[in-house]
Amino acid sequence: MEEAKKRGRRGLGTVYPVWDKTTTPPKLLRYRASLSETYTDEQGVKRRHRLVADGKSEAEAIANLNKKRADPKPHKPRGTVFKDWVEIWIDSIPETQITGNTRRGYRNALKHLLPYIGDVQVEHLNHDQLNKLIHTTLPKLKDDKGKQLLGQDAQRNIYKVLRNCLNEAVRSSKVTISVSPLALVKAPATPTKRLTITREMEQARGFIKWLDEKNHPDEVRMLFQFLGLRRGERLGLSWNNVKNLSKKDAYIAVEQQLVYEPGKGHYLTKPKTKSGVREIPLTEPFLSKLRTYKKRQDRLKQENPDWAINNPELKDLIFLKDDGTLITLNNDNDDWHRILGEYLNAPVDDEGNARKIAKVSTVWRGHLNRNITATLLSDANVPYATAVKILGWGSQAMARYYDRTDRTLMRKPLENYAEVLTSRVKKN
Repeated sequence: MEEAKKRGRRGLGTVYPVWDKTTTPPKLLRYRASLSETYTDEQGVKRRHRLVADGKSEAEAIANLNKKRADPKPHKPRGTVFKDWVEIWIDSIPETQITGNTRRGYRNALKHLLPYIGDVQVEHLNHDQLNKLIHTTLPKLKDDKGKQLLGQDAQRNIYKVLRNCLNEAVRSSKVTISVSPLALVKAPATPTKRLTITREMEQARGFIKWLDEKNHPDEVRMLFQFLGLRRGERLGLSWNNVKNLSKKDAYIAVEQQLVYEPGKGHYLTKPKTKSGVREIPLTEPFLSKLRTYKKRQDRLKQENPDWAINNPELKDLIFLKDDGTLITLNNDNDDWHRILGEYLNAPVDDEGNARKIAKVSTVWRGHLNRNITATLLSDANVPYATAVKILGWGSQAMARYYDRTDRTLMRKPLENYAEVLTSRVKKN
């Protein structure tokens, strides 16, 4: 058999016979038409792909090739596209490393990228493409009302999640990249606007006084926000986490948090970061208030044989409703807004105490109390390294400042802090 040459057709590719050379003489199997084309993908990146079609005759092969050329999407990626890799990566993270809320947060962060790179192979992602997406596209996204959809914090979070996602792709055998295409893309700038909480800080001190004067039933739960505890950490505290309650060296061990996951409900898990696991001394007024609270709760438990019957695994929690049912994350948020609202609208008393400043103001979100706590700790001359550990901040840059700090060193600063927190505000 004489070797057949490929017959080129200008601008239309080539067509040639395909032989089975294992037979004698070689047997004609089919005809094949092929064509290499360049195209611009949805992200404006030029690509090259090769179209191949077979037929019983040259004419049939050419006709089949032309059908492929007419397909608006003739080239289907062979590698793993980004949206598929996102699911592979998130599902591969062990439950012992992240909570269900964090896993859901990763998906919510990356969903903003999917309309732009969801169908792009991970191997085809490049620096210019991602740089434009992070620094131009995301900052310009608008919501239905025409306002900026993603603030600087949200943009930085998306960048961090994407960085982790692509770094894992480098280590994975499912994706063939040796370097993350995000490696040379700068992270969005850290917000430079400082949070002004002077009014809220003064109102928080008045709020603490008001709770005490009213002997409010939720006083302790509200008060413990000013130990720098996150909502989930506070609601996840159990009596087992309280050490030496009857002694002067009492403290709480923050070892778990209450989280919620759709389909799973509320459950206890470890804090989000390693630095979240910490020990915080109980000084006044926190110590005596918690002792009184425990006596009241012990009495309620004796009076109610069905205490926490609906959530037996959570029955040891410190903060439960009077019938032993769970105080959910949303319950606590609603209570905070309701109780603070009652205080801010309370009439000014005749003695001009701390409540005098609490007029014409709006309720602030509960998480701001961590910032208020940090500011009050600073006003009480609590060393920065100590405040970092009390609050459970997780920055690696901060870690070296408090590695040698322990409960003993924190006790005196917290006593000073308690005086600042509970002091009455002077008259203007």
